[in-house]
Amino acid sequence: MRRRLAWLRDIGVMGKVHLDVDSEGLPTFHGMPPYEEIDFLPEVTGPELVALALKDPRNHPLMGGLITILRGIDPDTHVVWKKALAQLEALHASNTIATASNVTAILIDAKASYMEDRDNLDSFLHTAQKNYRYVMSQQEPALPWLAQCMARMFGIDAPLEPDENWWATVREHLELGADSRLFTLTDMVWQRMRVANQYVSRDFPDGVLQIAAKNVVELVYEFHTREKNMLICKLVEDVMFEPLDVPKVPEAAQIVC
Repeated sequence: MRRRLAWLRDIGVMGKVHLDVDSEGLPTFHGMPPYEEIDFLPEVTGPELVALALKDPRNHPLMGGLITILRGIDPDTHVVWKKALAQLEALHASNTIATASNVTAILIDAKASYMEDRDNLDSFLHTAQKNYRYVMSQQEPALPWLAQCMARMFGIDAPLEPDENWWATVREHLELGADSRLFTLTDMVWQRMRVANQYVSRDFPDGVLQIAAKNVVELVYEFHTREKNMLICKLVEDVMFEPLDVPKVPEAAQIVC
């Protein structure tokens, strides 16, 4: 370890590029020249080597760790992580001097968007478990927004404006990731909520409505337990310079995505 660190210092990259860890647990960076001996220096060193290394955004001293994480995340995760990656890569490509505040702002916005959707699922479950009629409420209808909220959680760029016909339009054309269960759960929630709403309009007995609502709640709960975004929040925070604290959304504002 000390020999490698000394060599990285001698070739002029310490503190100027993001260092990762190789398969042997030693510090490295993407495109690093072959390391043979501490006394051996590559032909290109110093500022020229740093300039070459920084052409790869994964080596950026501020963004490199984040870009590496976001490029490698599970595809079945919130769409905001893909957008954050695109913003970081665009910031790198612009050749502007990125600050820690620039980078943190991108990640705070991403986490806030994810947490808003997660809070909305929490609120739906909390309310529906207390009052099953909330599932098919006409005063605060969940059908127009719930499938969109769930879709964003596993990587689909769903609109923020509630639209109960959106899922019906896109469901046959979505490219699925490795975990098709997230799509299946979203589709089942959408279909069963439509059925539950039809039961209400046809004056079905309370017992039937309660069973229909319970089926929806169980599916949303399973989806909630399967979504994979909290680990990404933790990984991102581990390489940030300041915590990604997101202001809490007032509970009354957490019902509509």
